Amino acid sequence: MKYCLLLVISLLSAVSSSAQGTIKLTMDWNPESARYEVFAISPVTQKNFAFGKAQIAVVVPKSAPDTRLNVVSHTGGSWKDEKFITDPASSSGRDFHAVTSGGGLVNFTANQKLLLFSFTFADSQCREGVRIFNNGADPGSSAQGFNGIDFSNSILGGGNVQIYHSNTSNSGTACMDCPVDFTVPKLKKQS
Repeated sequence: MKYCLLLVISLLSAVSSSAQGTIKLTMDWNPESARYEVFAISPVTQKNFAFGKAQIAVVVPKSAPDTRLNVVSHTGGSWKDEKFITDPASSSGRDFHAVTSGGGLVNFTANQKLLLFSFTFADSQCREGVRIFNNGADPGSSAQGFNGIDFSNSILGGGNVQIYHSNTSNSGTACMDCPVDFTVPKLKKQS
């Protein structure tokens, strides 16, 4: 029995270490659903991956309502807007939200976006520039106005191994929900 347990622990460690520091995050505005969507991307296909405790921070413009985000969980556990601060002195004009999950099993397909959670604001409006927190670039917990709250992104795999790597396409969302399409009329040549 002891050997069986050691084998299971070794297997979980091997699976989680294969994803160590490889998960990237991205966010999109979905105009059809009128919601923001947060995705994880793995470079490898992994079935029944142990997606552990996670925190993904969202940075929004000050114009957003000063309330919690309306979060809907899709995969990776039950997601909720656990803590937020509004307009901190060291990053005025922005609000910060920490969306957290206790984790769950997920199925990654190599280089494909996996929807973790979606959210809307209390007023259901789209706002330009909503993005994921940039670890190391956005203010840390000791910055003025952050009151010791850490908004760093973190995703743990099995065995409490950090599997979060970075963000992709993270300059901020755009709200334009209809592409501009110009049709130029044909002109008749006059004689």
